[in-house]
Amino acid sequence: MINTARMKLVFRLGEIGFALSIQDLIEIREDPCSVLDRSEADSGTMLLGRLVHRGDSIPVIDLGKCLEIPVSTTSPIVLILAGESGIWGMTADRVEGIFPESEFESRPLPILVGRPDSLPYAGLELWRDEPLVLCEARKLEEYWGGQ
Repeated sequence: MINTARMKLVFRLGEIGFALSIQDLIEIREDPCSVLDRSEADSGTMLLGRLVHRGDSIPVIDLGKCLEIPVSTTSPIVLILAGESGIWGMTADRVEGIFPESEFESRPLPILVGRPDSLPYAGLELWRDEPLVLCEARKLEEYWGGQ
């Protein structure tokens, strides 16, 4: 039996790679644009819109905007996450897959990047000789001001 608590999702925004513990992940939604309600979109709060998920309307943030990554031309994927204030979503351009935690090696953030408590991400992970941004749903939610 696979212990999913020790697995990480690898996804990308543009060419930048990210790692996310699957403990934070509820679902991966492909091609949500057709059902994304953009009437409440607010670029100031990075809110892309709302998505109906199991009968509830959940906020979806534009992670690329949050991290100042250029807008992608691909149709986004929405990662549905469990946050402190409830379920919410964030965009991704593509998903590489889910991999065992043993394939990842934590790295400290360089001091020049800033104080870890003021950043929207948790750190860096080395995966297959590639540095990835380590995401935590609660830390990202705190940064964008979960709604």
